[in-house]
Amino acid sequence: LENIGRQVLHALEQDEAKLSRAATMMTVDFSDHPNNIGHKSRSFAISLPYSLPSMVAAALSVMQKEYPQGNMPHITWLGLSGGNFRDLPKGNALITSFLKPKE
Repeated sequence: LENIGRQVLHALEQDEAKLSRAATMMTVDFSDHPNNIGHKSRSFAISLPYSLPSMVAAALSVMQKEYPQGNMPHITWLGLSGGNFRDLPKGNALITSFLKPKE
């Protein structure tokens, strides 16, 4: 999961730099059956700055919720992707977008 997460993180950082946009959702797709029968997809929120340890921990948490007995079986297929992109403000607007407007 960490190797896939590293690749997705790199792609998201490139997307942010080149297209000035950021992903707000991450989807983990997985299957625990041979031939990928019983494929599952679950999403969770992410935010800037992206963090590999946070992404991996959140993905594992989402996957573990599918196995309440605590016995996660051998995963036969795994995918991780970013989505639900939002445009980032240009220039100083990025800083001021996090500040509360004066009333």
